[in-house]
Amino acid sequence: MNLFNKALDFIFPPVCGICGKIAENYLCKECKDKLALIVKSTYDEKCFHFWLYKYDDIRSLILRYKFNECSYLYITISELILYDEKARAILNKSDYIISVPIHKRRRYERGYNQCELIAKRLSDKTENLEYLSNVLAKKKNIVPQSTLSKEDRINNIRDAFYIKNRIDLTNKTVILLDDIYTTGSTVGECIKVLKTLNYKSIYVFTIAKK
Repeated sequence: MNLFNKALDFIFPPVCGICGKIAENYLCKECKDKLALIVKSTYDEKCFHFWLYKYDDIRSLILRYKFNECSYLYITISELILYDEKARAILNKSDYIISVPIHKRRRYERGYNQCELIAKRLSDKTENLEYLSNVLAKKKNIVPQSTLSKEDRINNIRDAFYIKNRIDLTNKTVILLDDIYTTGSTVGECIKVLKTLNYKSIYVFTIAKK
């Protein structure tokens, strides 16, 4: 950590994103251990989908992160992911990580892509895992999926993504990171487009599943 960051931490010490106590990496040991007890960390071999929590168990943290201008919580959430042994195993055996993109208008309104921040940190904390930016993009600023029924979600997200910059992923293992898995329609559309890059295998990696 450079002197500037040390000075910032002295003036504005990092606090746990869950309980608010001063804590390194925005997550205290008590909250880390508490959430570790409810982690589900389930891996579905059939569809290559891995998730950590049931949505209701971590709903408050995710909503604060996405909608309350709490971008710093990406560190808290990243630390929760890295604390899980199964999650680390997937990160360590993958070559690239890609975040589900949001439309440029939504990014402007929110100020950040919540999945991008987490994916970048996981890449920084994992040896030989590279974050790929500007590969996958969203061409439609759709109605938020959370407001729609299952059938409407599928129609709403159809053909919403495209490859912005082509990269050869032959014989590479890729992680596609999203925050919440509900019907799978969003990640399904992303995978449909990413298949054109010839990856060897892909993991859908989400923080929570509804």
